Amino acid sequence: MYLERFIKDWSTGKVRVTLMNNNLTVSEFRQQLLKHLQNLDKSLQVTLANKCDSVLPKEHHGSGTTPLIQTCCDGYTDMLQWMIHNDVDVNQCKNNGVTGLYFASQNGHIETVKLLLERNLNVDLCHNNGCSPLYMASQNGHTEIVKLLLERNPGVDICRNDGCSPLLMASRSGHADIVRLLLERNPNINLCSKRTGCSPLYYASHNGHVEIVKLLLERNLNVDLCHNNGCSPLYMASQNGHTEIVKLLLERNPNIDLCNNNGYSPLYMASQNGHTDIVKLLLERNPNVDLCDNEGRSPLYIASQEGHTNIVKLLLEKNYNVDLCDNKGLNQLYIASREGHTDIVWLLLDIGRIGIYYVDLSDINGL
Repeated sequence: MYLERFIKDWSTGKVRVTLMNNNLTVSEFRQQLLKHLQNLDKSLQVTLANKCDSVLPKEHHGSGTTPLIQTCCDGYTDMLQWMIHNDVDVNQCKNNGVTGLYFASQNGHIETVKLLLERNLNVDLCHNNGCSPLYMASQNGHTEIVKLLLERNPGVDICRNDGCSPLLMASRSGHADIVRLLLERNPNINLCSKRTGCSPLYYASHNGHVEIVKLLLERNLNVDLCHNNGCSPLYMASQNGHTEIVKLLLERNPNIDLCNNNGYSPLYMASQNGHTDIVKLLLERNPNVDLCDNEGRSPLYIASQEGHTNIVKLLLEKNYNVDLCDNKGLNQLYIASREGHTDIVWLLLDIGRIGIYYVDLSDINGL
């Protein structure tokens, strides 16, 4: 009686809600259901297998759901096999463009993907937002599914509508094995997000994915591709303290004085955040130590403000401009004194650094 009511709801177009029934998570229930379905007239089986949800409004994300699409989402291979035997089109899409392969790739259902690929379906059918099955598997770290999809020669550069590619998403998420697989297909490694301007190298550098940075740098890519706010891969690695990545990037001779829209350089950010080893690496490349941000603050100024004594020592070994003041008329001695960084004050007052007349240097308000 329960199965008859279940099938009645299904047949009247309540496809999504019916096939999301919690009982379907139980293998024994699915076997009972399949046995019941197989005893139905063949024409009714075909009708049920190809039924499209007609209850949900078009604006609902589940609108247009079919039994095959919902089954692939959940990874029920037993149900999928029954549908395939009943002349189902494996390229079926919901109203938002989502296919069964998309869901199976997104959710990591390997056996479901294998079954679908045996039917020679279109592997490049995308969600309306541009996401392909390969994109979803790459983003979510499903390495085996990426391998299966790549055997079917999908478009490796098919991007989400905002320009994010499978390689970019795998690089951002730290999926090194997937990045390696994608690179074997010679994707455009400089494809950037249209919204942010971020490249795969930018995200890998930002998030500290050393192995992925190594893989990307083996290719002929632009190491200075920046976020729309001007932040480069070197900037992000320097800011976030990723020393090994800074070393790798410096081997490719990036523009070490490339600043973001606020005027912050990689040296400035490493000095601000106390990344002493990175400051050492950057200083070996002779950056402009007097490069100031839009408020007139230099790396020495910001290190003095934040109390990073060892970095101040390193910067003082370079020929900096002792006259530099910020836009308010404050210099590094003033700011170190205000913040109570005694050791830095003594360093700045050391002979040959700041003359005695600079001790009385005040801000524009005379303070």
